[in-house]
Amino acid sequence: MSITKAILIASDIPVLLVFFFMIARYRYLENTLKVFWWFIMCSAIVQIIALVLWLLQKNNLPLLHFYVPVGFALLVWYYKMVLAKLITKRVINAVILLFVCFSIVNSIFFQGIFIFNSNALTVESILLIILSIFTFIVLLNQEMHAIPQSVKQSLSWINSGVLIYYASTLLLFYFANYCARHYSVNINTYDWLFHSAASITMYICFFVGIWKQVKEYR
Repeated sequence: MSITKAILIASDIPVLLVFFFMIARYRYLENTLKVFWWFIMCSAIVQIIALVLWLLQKNNLPLLHFYVPVGFALLVWYYKMVLAKLITKRVINAVILLFVCFSIVNSIFFQGIFIFNSNALTVESILLIILSIFTFIVLLNQEMHAIPQSVKQSLSWINSGVLIYYASTLLLFYFANYCARHYSVNINTYDWLFHSAASITMYICFFVGIWKQVKEYR
């Protein structure tokens, strides 16, 4: 096995660590993190199946067309729970519904399930970057004083992971199909190694955030 292939496979380990850690400490999770657990569970299952298909040299892109709208909805649901008193739920629900519809339309009419869905991923990245920046602004707001410090710390780490990952990979997602058509396999491999590094960083942030909250509630 090449070093590159080993790194790409190893990049799936952090999400599994977060998933099993949350299962082991589920009873200590604050309610909003129990919502976040659904996002982690979805991510872990999809990544395991995608890895198996990749190792079998099968096209795993249909999974991505499923994961993007579902993962977005679950992640934004977590933000809706955390920011329940500071943001209009109707706005969040509308954003989720519109994005899911956009993603489905894109998969049916523009980028089929066997094509990398760069349009949906680019829009998802932009929306989550905006949401994560808004959340950091809210964390500085005095209206957050009623929220326990452990929850704030957890949210801060999770939000940092979201911002780092989607800000880092925005251009990669946008140009992914163009690079696949016009550049060599080696160049594209470097792109996805960078993606793996961003993904690992995100899940490390998730783990730290969850661990900090669990430590307070034990």
